Amino acid sequence: MKGATSNLAAQFGPLQRKTFNAALAHFFVTQCPQMGGDLTRKVLVIKVQELVEEFYPPHTHLRMGQVMWQAVDETETSSYGKSIERTRLKSF
Repeated sequence: MKGATSNLAAQFGPLQRKTFNAALAHFFVTQCPQMGGDLTRKVLVIKVQELVEEFYPPHTHLRMGQVMWQAVDETETSSYGKSIERTRLKSF
């Protein structure tokens, strides 16, 4: 059984290095070497992936005529001079 597992890893291992997350991790390693260790990069990659999924969902979930819209989160509090960059957004 161990031979079958290692055979699958050898066969499909390269595919796991061709994902968006792997490409983003490689980007951080090569372009931002001063960034912390592997754990820091892994957390950042996961967070970026979550943001991509939130802001760019698959179009298959939209019906004809529907549009994705980014709006201010209903739980966000307003304050004088608060910019949109400091405001939490939500996809609708």
